[in-house]
Amino acid sequence: MKRAWDYFRKHHIFFFLPLLVLALIISQYTGSNLLLFTFVAIYVFSYYIDSKRGRTNVAERRALDRKGLSYQQFRNLTFVKRWGLTRTAGMVKYIFVFGGLYFGFGLYFLIGAWTLRHAAGAIAFIQDSPANMLIFNVYCFAAGFIVAAVVYLILWISNERRFARLTENTH
Repeated sequence: MKRAWDYFRKHHIFFFLPLLVLALIISQYTGSNLLLFTFVAIYVFSYYIDSKRGRTNVAERRALDRKGLSYQQFRNLTFVKRWGLTRTAGMVKYIFVFGGLYFGFGLYFLIGAWTLRHAAGAIAFIQDSPANMLIFNVYCFAAGFIVAAVVYLILWISNERRFARLTENTH
């Protein structure tokens, strides 16, 4: 039971995403957004808790505690290791693949659901022709891709500054 609980604590984000999608579908058919808002609040809270705990190995953290490192020093070391690996892949891959494709694909669903829910005539536009459905999906994906790419560009710049600040004495 302890192994199952540890696995859930480490990967709880991946359990909430399908529940969020299910809550979105239920809210579309029932007209009540209470379930959706509940799962969004739980998701945001669990993401905050996860960011505090970190996704690093517990044994590694305990070993660093024995060495006398503070929590902030540990976070800085973890960031330098992780960002050092990420930046070797390159800025273009980080922005367009991780940001535009992966994060953009998630935004595609959110933008599409929001548009169908709040834009007057969106469903009628889609029902007019199969080509309109394709156009709608392309626009939603393009919007998600662009927003995600801009967000990841800002993250790249911010992470590069932090990396440079943390490693300036090591070079």
